Amino acid sequence: MLRNQRVVVCLLLAAGCAADPADEVATDSAEATTGEGTTGAAQSTGEPAESSSGDVTADVSYYEDIRPLLTQHCVACHTEGSIAPFRLDSYEDVAALAPAIKTVVEARTMPPFGVRADGSCQEYDDPWWMTEDEIATIAAWVDGGMAAGDDTIEAPEPPALPTLEGDTELVGIPEYAPETNEELGFALDDYRCFPIPFDIESDRYLTGFDVIPDNDELVHHVLGFRVDPTFLNNAEAISVLEGIDEKPGWPCYGAAGDGILPQGVPVTWAPGQGAVNYPEGVGVRFEPGDIMVVQMHYNLLDEGGLDASEIRLKWEDEVEKEGFQVLWDPFLFQSFTGGSQTLPPGMESAKYNWDATFEEMFSFDGISFPQIDLLGIIPHMHERGRKMSVEIERAEGMECAADVDRYDYNWQRTYFYEAPIQVSAEDRLHVECDFNTEGVSDPVGAGFGTQDEMCLVGLFFTE
Repeated sequence: MLRNQRVVVCLLLAAGCAADPADEVATDSAEATTGEGTTGAAQSTGEPAESSSGDVTADVSYYEDIRPLLTQHCVACHTEGSIAPFRLDSYEDVAALAPAIKTVVEARTMPPFGVRADGSCQEYDDPWWMTEDEIATIAAWVDGGMAAGDDTIEAPEPPALPTLEGDTELVGIPEYAPETNEELGFALDDYRCFPIPFDIESDRYLTGFDVIPDNDELVHHVLGFRVDPTFLNNAEAISVLEGIDEKPGWPCYGAAGDGILPQGVPVTWAPGQGAVNYPEGVGVRFEPGDIMVVQMHYNLLDEGGLDASEIRLKWEDEVEKEGFQVLWDPFLFQSFTGGSQTLPPGMESAKYNWDATFEEMFSFDGISFPQIDLLGIIPHMHERGRKMSVEIERAEGMECAADVDRYDYNWQRTYFYEAPIQVSAEDRLHVECDFNTEGVSDPVGAGFGTQDEMCLVGLFFTE
């Protein structure tokens, strides 16, 4: 099977996840009326609460109704010592932020899951998605006065996070003290890359991974790039980057580092996610000489410190199916070939559309399949991206592949489907990206920088 070699555009994927987590909830707008907890009796207004959407919901209280929802969806990150800047594991903390919590869950900016997962466009594996009833319950609680309820009820256990099965390899990054770079516009964030070599004599396949943060309050996201040092000028670029300063690794606010062209991004991790197991029997190939460049995104909202995180990797010598990744963006491509397409400035909605057959996208990487099983999708834009629509055109009609209705540059991931989508080489992908270019006076071009834009779709699939 041919190697997925020319995935040059995976540079873009590291651009995500660079934000101040404090933006999740505007605490200064959360002036809540807090009630006193009672033992054995719920506080309420005595009337059914009505949510902002107009649905009438039965009386709700924190300990009976709200705490289980927040434990299920939020507390993994919003707890003592984790990356979120505030806690949501006590009545007092939640009541103080209640109006803001209602706002972000109704807007579906929290929990962070960028594709619509209400069943209208595909079903996803383990979606971070509240149901409409759950959102209405939170709204009714806030609108109804935030009753505390029965504080003797035993606290629910958070959901168990996924784990890796079988033999694994533990690799670590050197101890590092993150620091910000305000000159580049990162007043609260540091991106640092660390190379991890592998001493292997034959091909092997990555089938899962997990990240063990050494400092939970610093580690915001982790990306692991597969890099072939012999590809183009990668070895030379790594040598230059390692000489920038005397610290471990090198700064990498773009991707794996300036001048490094990765061959894939098999590791994408965020707090609260747990281990990632690829679909059964699927693995991403690593060849002798390949290294993993690990990009650590540190957020220094609260304080600095040291970090020496570890990554647990699950390997197999053989797999039933090799996993491939194709990244496609004609907007980006044309900027390399002398094209002049740009996004107009000063517009609330500036759209870019493209379409391509799967055969075209395969050929870019030197692979050819009559049909594939599409396992997951990565929608990617930069800071001005707002929405993305991805559809598959078949002979019998159109099928929705992803509906990104509230794109957030700060929360990006691979969205794995609950069941594979079968597509043929001649089927066509239609993509529309919607950008907000207000606040800029010049046309916005395509590129790898965060002030440039992209309209890219990554496809994770097997033959």
